[in-house]
Amino acid sequence: MTQHALIEQGKIIRAKNWAMQAEGGIEFIPVGDFAWYDHILNISMLVGAILSRHHHKGEEIGLDTLFRIGRGQLRVDVLVHGEAERNDMFEYFGD
Repeated sequence: MTQHALIEQGKIIRAKNWAMQAEGGIEFIPVGDFAWYDHILNISMLVGAILSRHHHKGEEIGLDTLFRIGRGQLRVDVLVHGEAERNDMFEYFGD
């Protein structure tokens, strides 16, 4: 699925959720009932709580960044001694 298709699917899901809530008699639509990856990650990104190991430089947090951090992956451009830095679990699971 392309990123564009994913965004379009997200719009459809949110619209269905809002319609279902309105049909159920909810007068005020709740906030935060949809997350691209995880609701806790959404809040973390919203308040800028990004671990230093992700080397976030303050750029906009798009879906690529959200999914990369959610999966515990590092930026491709982060190099340590000429190699991409490995995540913390490498020492436990190895190659």
